[in-house]
Amino acid sequence: ERLTELALEHLGGLAGRDDVFVANRTTAALVAAMQALVRPGSRVVGVSPSYTHPAGVRAVRLAGGVFEDGGDPAGADLVLLTRLAVTYELLPDEELVRDFGAPVFLDDAGGARVGPAVFGQPRALELEVEAAVTGLDKYGTTGPRLGLLAGRTELVGEIRARAIELGLEARPMLYAAVVRSLERYRPECVRELVAATAAVGEALEERLGSWVTRTPVAVRLEGEATLAE
Repeated sequence: ERLTELALEHLGGLAGRDDVFVANRTTAALVAAMQALVRPGSRVVGVSPSYTHPAGVRAVRLAGGVFEDGGDPAGADLVLLTRLAVTYELLPDEELVRDFGAPVFLDDAGGARVGPAVFGQPRALELEVEAAVTGLDKYGTTGPRLGLLAGRTELVGEIRARAIELGLEARPMLYAAVVRSLERYRPECVRELVAATAAVGEALEERLGSWVTRTPVAVRLEGEATLAE
């Protein structure tokens, strides 16, 4: 009960409307969610600041869906929305609150905290989404490395059932650690971490000059893959 209370508060959910499920990884939560939301042949469109994480793409394809990254959401069976991409670019506010005309699942792995704490955006379930998932090992939470999924109660029940069938659920013995991680979360910590990242970026720019370029909360060696990759 305490885990559910804290998770709904963390993600902006409502008691009675929303429920919570803990998967053994964020990737596992994505796989289970797509099993419940995607039917063979479903058209799923990825909307992100750059590109959808491969874990989401694979989850859609495992469910038999047809994935279009950056495609036109009109007529889609599902929109897979990413707030903070692996390139560390943030989805603009107008895109985040856009009416896509289709059910939306939010892959909010890092964005669940960076968006609200640093950029003043709504929490995950304050957006028009069916469900959302975040990780518990980054940006102000201290682990374990689990996937925290929350959304409409009936849908979460379907996702939980499918996850258990596939062995994707987190062990209940870890729930106490999840509670401790959520209890200790502070938005100020996220801002401190982002500020530290920016300071490191400035130091790299000063040292390496034109060899580096910036994204909002990371740096990239020119001509090389991003640090996130």
